[in-house]
Amino acid sequence: MSGLSIMVLGLAACGGNTKQGSSSAPQTVASSNLSVASSSALNSSIASASMISSSSSLSLPSSSSSMASSSSQASGPMTYAPNDTRIRYNGRVSVSPTAALYDWANTQIEFRVNAAQIELLFNDGKNDYNVFVDGQLQSTLSTTAGSQAYPVSLGAGEHHVLVTKRTGPNFGSGQFLGVNLPQGGDLLARPAAPVRKIEFIGDSYTVGYGNEGTGLDCGGVYRPYENSYLSYAPIAARALGAQSHSIAISGHGAVRNYGDANTTSPTPVPFFYNRAVMGRSDLQWDFSRWIPDAVVIKLGTNDHSTQPEPPADVFIEGVHGLIGQINDAYGQLPIFLLSDSSLPQVIQRMQSAAQQQNNMGNSQVQFVQVTHPALTQLGCDYHPLVVGHQAMANELVAAIKPVLGWNAPPASGGASSTGSNPSGNAQFDTIEVTPFKGDAKGAYSMILDDYCANFVSGIDDYAIPALLENGLRAGLGALVSECQNNNYQARLKEVHDLGFEIVNHTWSHPALVECATNPNQFQACSDVRPDFSVEIDQARAFLEQAIGAPVNFFIFPFNAVDDVTLNHLRAQGYLGARGGGYTTNAANFSDPFKLNLLGNQADMNALADQAVSSGSFSLINLHGIADASYQPVPLDTWNNHVVYLKSLVDKHDLWVDNPTAIVKYNRAKALCGTPQLSGSTLNFSGAQTGCDNYATGLTIKVSANAGVADLAPMQQGVLLTTRRVSANVVLIEGVDPRYSTTLN
Repeated sequence: MSGLSIMVLGLAACGGNTKQGSSSAPQTVASSNLSVASSSALNSSIASASMISSSSSLSLPSSSSSMASSSSQASGPMTYAPNDTRIRYNGRVSVSPTAALYDWANTQIEFRVNAAQIELLFNDGKNDYNVFVDGQLQSTLSTTAGSQAYPVSLGAGEHHVLVTKRTGPNFGSGQFLGVNLPQGGDLLARPAAPVRKIEFIGDSYTVGYGNEGTGLDCGGVYRPYENSYLSYAPIAARALGAQSHSIAISGHGAVRNYGDANTTSPTPVPFFYNRAVMGRSDLQWDFSRWIPDAVVIKLGTNDHSTQPEPPADVFIEGVHGLIGQINDAYGQLPIFLLSDSSLPQVIQRMQSAAQQQNNMGNSQVQFVQVTHPALTQLGCDYHPLVVGHQAMANELVAAIKPVLGWNAPPASGGASSTGSNPSGNAQFDTIEVTPFKGDAKGAYSMILDDYCANFVSGIDDYAIPALLENGLRAGLGALVSECQNNNYQARLKEVHDLGFEIVNHTWSHPALVECATNPNQFQACSDVRPDFSVEIDQARAFLEQAIGAPVNFFIFPFNAVDDVTLNHLRAQGYLGARGGGYTTNAANFSDPFKLNLLGNQADMNALADQAVSSGSFSLINLHGIADASYQPVPLDTWNNHVVYLKSLVDKHDLWVDNPTAIVKYNRAKALCGTPQLSGSTLNFSGAQTGCDNYATGLTIKVSANAGVADLAPMQQGVLLTTRRVSANVVLIEGVDPRYSTTLN
């Protein structure tokens, strides 16, 4: 630029904003991804699968002839049929070689895979799903009409995938058409299932209606706010280490549905109880396929919340009839008649039904009452929010544990079978947040500058493939004018979806400091300060539109930074910037906008060793790999360095991640308070302003000189990952400081 006066190009200097070298810009990587935008057909480039039309007529290879061997990873694209034995369904599902059909709430699809990328194939448009990868919620999938493929990035290696249907049967049925591995890979042996099983029969409370709503009035829009995975029923089942089925319909009762003009309705919940799919009378459920240890019935709210209520004897007889259906299906087993405290008449009638069952010789029927959540814990149409469901689940679990003899975790099967109960956890000597995620000794993040430009072709050719192969990620500092000129939008989206952080490196790479401000002699500056609305804001808007996600981190060309630019970034809501000096960062660095950096050097491994030995965070600034960029890293040096980083990660010595991930951990640790234990509940106290902006999953170290029992911690209905360090130390991963955690 004509207004740029380069005084000294220091360690962080990029190669300038003019194109260098003769190599052409790398093209968007050819992908076999199925089209998500089009509902008429799927991408024809997928091997092993026929095209799927919007009519849901699907020709997939059978599970006996098309599946890759589980002992070796397939090298080309593979599609696995929905009836493959390595896919497990939890919930009532009608499965064929072409589709798995379902509509009940919290239906689950679960499998293990050795692949970096998968595509979930659905014919739906009516339902939403949670997608969990390795125990962490990765995304919420909202389906669109027709047969579609929905990509999920996993990263290299073996992964556990759990997909849960958020919406109840009122929204309609969905079809799972299988899973595609566009980059090759294989399905692995499916994970062990919990041995215990509980069936829940209920209404909108059991479905989870409105439990993620933003207020009492959701404006007639309910689909985005319903999350069946976090209703009291699955939460309670997970706390008990059990599988669960939810046979529940919003607005329906035991004998009368909500708002019916009569005292009874022709189609209450028991009418649908024998169905595999609620909306299909021709698909009856085979009860021998899944026999629960106990059944929980929570009905009565819709029967009694509007007039005319059914007479007491009519309602109670309806409950008896449902109990009869259950006993016909499974034989006599424990049944819990559950009521909340909101409607006294329901409590009285459910108590009477339980007592009458006992009088008739069925001592297996019990009455349980839980507290209805307070107004502050209610969402859409006065239904409980997740926090209310969690409270109800806690009371339900406490009531049924002794009846079922489930005070100890199950002996085998499932993620919840993790050892003995910690007896209130009173024996813990210390509970603390570790300096770095996973209790690593140091943290390490790389940013590869000038991404999208032709002269950094080695980023696509060498850097990204090596990082993916070793399960690592880095930041990509996008030079946005080059992204536009080289039509890199699709590639930006692709690498973002693979887990790389897209970082704003300005529109045209000018020095953002004005020379008139008398910067120090080692700092680049411009005669006229560039227009921030273009160089920072327009660049960010371009990147966010391309990747469909926020851009939170900024890197300064030539590391030319001053308070004027930093204040602009803060005002625009960025979370961090590479705006400091040339050294490592302390584990408890105080300003995420003035992060120090280190640059290319002959012994790259020494930078990682420095982070480990000093307990610090090393932020590394690089450009291309074996290309025409500024100070390119030789290919052998790069490959050796990535393998060395992986070895440190495997030993839990080093945490390698994107820059914003490390910034958020640091600031959440500083701003979100300290962990406090009351009984078996862990909360953070003393949160400061800014906690919500940076909140992320923290690693909690639980220590006791007398030893720590195995833990099964639950937060927001999700079982958190633990890692035993020794007999006296257990780590709990992914603890969000904003929410309570129960240390089971």
